[in-house]
Amino acid sequence: MNAGLLLTPGVMKEVRALLPTWLASGAAVVAAALGRDNRLFGIAVFAYGVGMLALGAQSVGHEYTHRTLALFLSLPRDRHRLLLTKIAVLATMLVTLSALGWVLLLQKPEFAKWFDPRLFVVVGLAGFFLAPWLTMICRGTLAGIVFSVVVPAMFLIAGDLIGLAMYGSGGGARIDNFKFAFLWRGLFLACAVAAVSSWRMFGRLEAIDGRGADLQVPDWVLGGAPGVTPRPRRRNPYWLLIKKEFRLQQLTFVVVLIFLTGWAGLTLLARVTEHLPVIPIDALAVLYFGILTILIGSLASAEERQLGTLEWQSLLPVASWKQWMLKAGVVFGLVSLLGIALPAILMGAPHPRAWASIAVPVLFITTLSLYVSSLSTSGVRAMVATLPSLVGMFVLVQFATLAIYRLHEFRGPIRLLPRVPDALALALVAGFVALALRYGYVNHKSAERNMRSILKQAAGFGAYLVIALTALALL
Repeated sequence: MNAGLLLTPGVMKEVRALLPTWLASGAAVVAAALGRDNRLFGIAVFAYGVGMLALGAQSVGHEYTHRTLALFLSLPRDRHRLLLTKIAVLATMLVTLSALGWVLLLQKPEFAKWFDPRLFVVVGLAGFFLAPWLTMICRGTLAGIVFSVVVPAMFLIAGDLIGLAMYGSGGGARIDNFKFAFLWRGLFLACAVAAVSSWRMFGRLEAIDGRGADLQVPDWVLGGAPGVTPRPRRRNPYWLLIKKEFRLQQLTFVVVLIFLTGWAGLTLLARVTEHLPVIPIDALAVLYFGILTILIGSLASAEERQLGTLEWQSLLPVASWKQWMLKAGVVFGLVSLLGIALPAILMGAPHPRAWASIAVPVLFITTLSLYVSSLSTSGVRAMVATLPSLVGMFVLVQFATLAIYRLHEFRGPIRLLPRVPDALALALVAGFVALALRYGYVNHKSAERNMRSILKQAAGFGAYLVIALTALALL
């Protein structure tokens, strides 16, 4: 019984693939918009942007993620009709999410004070045109998301450089106007190229899978003697596991390279002219913090599950808890070096207490993303699911602290959690890290995920939150 185009199997398949990302991004936007803390607006904007780009990348990328591309391309239907189905579902998802963001975010004066509404249009165009095209080029969803951010940013920096060459260091407002005009024209041109290229590329798309090369490379090419089997080398298993973790984080190093390029360009512009209103380096660092901390944790466990290497890891002659601790050590080491130390060196390290206050949220977000990754089947899903989880925990802490404050009002007015000392904040976060690592280890060593176990872990997190807030109230 077919009720029309909206209920065809092809449409339902696309809806099922994109619906979790749409729900996660929408939930983060709604929770942040309904919250009373203005700091949630930054998280809402980040969740909205990631959601729009992830929807565009997953419209084609979910075929790579679930390894269904070969089966999908073998369907006895015209490929362009299949692409039109994907485009129709993607457009519906993007329009509804844009409407949600418009109603909940753009109508609030707090948002208009800090964010330019034109960002919504830029993200929408990038999600609809650039993300699917770049996903097919890179053959990966996460790469499509990352490079969809790079293209508008490069147009913005190029507009600054060209405007500086045209109007000189005293151009000021004229350079700023030229920069945004160059961004819009370049973005529209890139979207046009992406639309045409996507249409042609999808018609000739191939599923490059299989068992590997059918031609064996001769021994003499590899430096060995003909007909002689090379002797195996004994290598440290722990070092091999660490190298494996670095390979999982290849996209992290791409993000770092993009940040270094942007920082160098903005620093050069800031030194050349004093009157040019460019993107603040501090804002670039905050965006870098947010992307990197979530990305590193999200890739750690979920990517192994997507690549199909998680199950046979248990067959290695290394205890599973040692493998998990090595994974967590690489994650926190990369976040400490690339997410905290690198920006501190580039921008000039402020007072140590300031970086201690930065380390607490970075450690918390990284741990949360690592735990979510242990429950996810791909890095993209882990990255998107981390955002509503972060907003939900933030709102939950707000309500819990407000309840504790009202309980103490009968003893006289107090300041609820005025300024938590760094040592106490680190101790509370360390307890959360230990609990999340324990639960993450349980999830990582098993390929099965059942709702009963997840609910037990959620209850454990809730109990720890109650104990931590009670301790703070008593102090």
